[in-house]
Amino acid sequence: MAQTCAWVLEQTAADITRKNEETLRWVHQQQGQGPSRLQTETFQRNGIDSPSHPVEFIEVFTVELGDLRLTQETWRAAERWQREAERVVAEEMRRLRAARLATERCKLAYERKKAEDEARERRRRGRESERMKMRNDGADRSAWDTYEARWATIASNAGSAETLTFETIPWPVFTAPRSADDIRPGRVAMFILSPVHSQGQSRKERIRAALRRWHPDRFGRLLSRVEEQDKAIVEECAGHVIRCLNNLLERQT
Repeated sequence: MAQTCAWVLEQTAADITRKNEETLRWVHQQQGQGPSRLQTETFQRNGIDSPSHPVEFIEVFTVELGDLRLTQETWRAAERWQREAERVVAEEMRRLRAARLATERCKLAYERKKAEDEARERRRRGRESERMKMRNDGADRSAWDTYEARWATIASNAGSAETLTFETIPWPVFTAPRSADDIRPGRVAMFILSPVHSQGQSRKERIRAALRRWHPDRFGRLLSRVEEQDKAIVEECAGHVIRCLNNLLERQT
């Protein structure tokens, strides 16, 4: 834009200079003479009737110089406008860059805090899981110890008159069953093959030891000690245990 204004100014100045030179030459040629056709056209172009005094020639020249000053002022105004526009654009670009940097800093801070929170939550869940595992392992170990101790008591009291019920028989599950449906292959497997006990035995050894305990011939001798009202459900549940153990042993081969 500045180059265009400069070119316009140069062309206008050259045109005015040329016109003024023509006017001055004409003044020198026409001094003492009446107005010629060229003089008349020059004054008409500037809105002046036929001049009667040389002062009017000066007035014409002054008008031409005024046009030149007006063009120069226009150019300077255009340059000021351009500088102001460039300043505004530069300021807006700085503002946008600052806003972008602030946004990026906020995003990085958010992502960093989010990562820290997630890591802290993972550690918390890990600790909670470990505590839960320890509690569960402790409960599972306690359940196994109670199971073994109860069977040892039953074996030692084989000749006694102690009666057994569905509730007092130690079943090979972590949660005491309320019916035969609660004795399922998955629950029996979790109990017999739990890692919290019998670490010195293989999976097959554990299953075979349980089968010997729950063998129909051996367990059948206990039925005589079971209260009559519980015999049916005890016999049914014992059958479930044997089937679960046999299926579990088959899957180990």
